[in-house]
Amino acid sequence: MFLIGMSLAVSANTVTASPYRDTIPGYDEAYLRMYEAIDGAEKSADLSDLKLKDTELVQLYSDIVASCPEFFYLDSRVAYSYIPQGMKKVVTTVNFVYRMEGEMLEQARQEYETELTYIVSLVNPSMNETEKALWVHDYLIASYAYDESQTIFDAHSLFTQRTGVCQAYSLAYAAVMRELGVEAVMVTSPEMNHAWNLVKIGENWYHVDLVYDDPTPDRIGRVNHENFLLDDEGIRQTSPAHHGWISSVKCTDDGYADSIWRDVKTRMVWMDKQWYYIDDGTSALVSSLLDGRYRLEIFEFDQKWSVEGAPGQYWVGVYSGLSDCLGLLFFNTTDTVYTYNPDTGRTEVYLEETDGRIFGSAVCKNVLEYIEAESPDDNAGILNRFVISDFIPEEKTKPLPFDDVTRLDSCYASVRYVYEHGLFQGVSSTKFAPDASLTRAMFVTVLGRLCRIDPEEYGSVSYDDVEEGLWYTPYVEWASQNGIVNGVGNDLFAPMGELTREQMYKIVARCGMDLDAGDMDFRDIALFYDDAEDISDWAVYGVSYCMKNGLIAGDGVLAPQAKATREETAVMIHRFALLCGIG
Repeated sequence: MFLIGMSLAVSANTVTASPYRDTIPGYDEAYLRMYEAIDGAEKSADLSDLKLKDTELVQLYSDIVASCPEFFYLDSRVAYSYIPQGMKKVVTTVNFVYRMEGEMLEQARQEYETELTYIVSLVNPSMNETEKALWVHDYLIASYAYDESQTIFDAHSLFTQRTGVCQAYSLAYAAVMRELGVEAVMVTSPEMNHAWNLVKIGENWYHVDLVYDDPTPDRIGRVNHENFLLDDEGIRQTSPAHHGWISSVKCTDDGYADSIWRDVKTRMVWMDKQWYYIDDGTSALVSSLLDGRYRLEIFEFDQKWSVEGAPGQYWVGVYSGLSDCLGLLFFNTTDTVYTYNPDTGRTEVYLEETDGRIFGSAVCKNVLEYIEAESPDDNAGILNRFVISDFIPEEKTKPLPFDDVTRLDSCYASVRYVYEHGLFQGVSSTKFAPDASLTRAMFVTVLGRLCRIDPEEYGSVSYDDVEEGLWYTPYVEWASQNGIVNGVGNDLFAPMGELTREQMYKIVARCGMDLDAGDMDFRDIALFYDDAEDISDWAVYGVSYCMKNGLIAGDGVLAPQAKATREETAVMIHRFALLCGIG
């Protein structure tokens, strides 16, 4: 596999996987300065006060190239100015080389954001981290093909041209996973001249190699899973074996070694909390949970793919793809493309191909592609494309407009969630104001929107300081009637009062109990915060609920009576939505 530049593993969000972070003084500050300069398409960045050696700059710059898919316009080459200090060269200024600028860059950025946002929009927020990692792995492999010309290295080109080398695949996978709030990095092996990903599920890291799971030459509908969620030892035993990668991250958990996807040769599709896939062993389209429970056979492939010119001989296996579009599953037999409707349980013929044999199919956006060929390995087959109607991808492409929230911010995925789901907007068309406070009325309104209440059902008023007909009135009344809030005393709610952190935790806990969401065995949980004594008595159970259910960390400084910022609120609402399974 072909790489450019010096690409080393690092996360644009946490910068934890780089082996150089702990050895270069001022690494984080230099990384941030270069990131901000490149993000603004500036020509240079001043690093003179950091006293970086030239070799350290090269290592840092290669980390930027490898960890920031959004900088697809950045050239792998870097220039810099320095002053000599003995035998060392101390960098003063780093100068950036861009592969595009001006209007061309702005257009490309819009294309990148649109494609990235579209892919993220297809992932149901109720999926857990494992499911998200699997869904993205399968979607990218099914949608793109390895670039055998070895000329496309970046995520933007992969998104727009549907082809790229291992570096492009790895950057794209990292980009999508980070948008979903899952930590992922690119890792490289100079010995193999190859790149793949590390992804963090829970507290453990795992290897994911999309290119080695994507057949070359490309096979429509074929998605392998032999290189998905492996530990270090597991990735070393693959064929071809992986070796020589550079990373400070260790993958030690082999808990996914025997998962149901390991021998699946098609895309696994998630619909309504079930996974659909084709089982080669039983020649059937099946559904089950990801752990294999509640398995149901939906369609039996009783036709076999015959060998051309050899009567009575057949290819071993099922050569069908599996895709979803408009709430339907698409798959193929030797001469027919079928749809399956999970809501009705009906399988119907979508199209028939009587002149040839179908050896795979896939749907990308609204285009069904299927290949007519003489064999599974026939590269000279006929590629057919069929447009599926009633599909508007533009409705799923809504790039984040805020310039004060970047992908370096840990709240990025949560801000995107609350924005895309219409829970609350920015303070202007371009500002989210992550550090600004939130009022009690606004928070209850956001929570009510998340729970999808009907404001028309709540017309009365329970508090003396809440007037009829205001934007927040029905949401406050909903929260009051359901015991989610009880005011501040004396029949007052203080709608315009600043929301404190402990108030937020209590309100979320009350809402969670009303929805019966999460672990309710929390009342005797010990609080390990350094400032636990500052938690008001009435807020202890709320803090305990949020801690028990992973909505907040369980130690350190809580600052319970500090104002809750818009950033913190977005993160809380996002995590609570996932806990409740709200899409």
